[in-house]
Amino acid sequence: MPKGCDHLLFDFGINVSLWYAALECLVHPEDSQVGIIQVLECLGKMRWQNRGLMGTERRRITRSEMDLNFVQRVAHDVYSLRNNFLHGNSPSPK
Repeated sequence: MPKGCDHLLFDFGINVSLWYAALECLVHPEDSQVGIIQVLECLGKMRWQNRGLMGTERRRITRSEMDLNFVQRVAHDVYSLRNNFLHGNSPSPK
């Protein structure tokens, strides 16, 4: 049953959490765990028709740095927003 908009920030937090969970579900192998690194690696293997999505930017992910394309950066921002929301931190992606 769909629910009403109780609190706008709360609803956004739930939606962001569900979008990231969907990414992990799509990547999840049968015999091991999946996390942000596996999601980013999978998105990095994709070929995008729009060349603007292929430009890379260096970002620190967990303990290492990775070159991320636009789609990977969005996924990483969604991951950061989800973590901030679920831990009660300020809802900024960085």
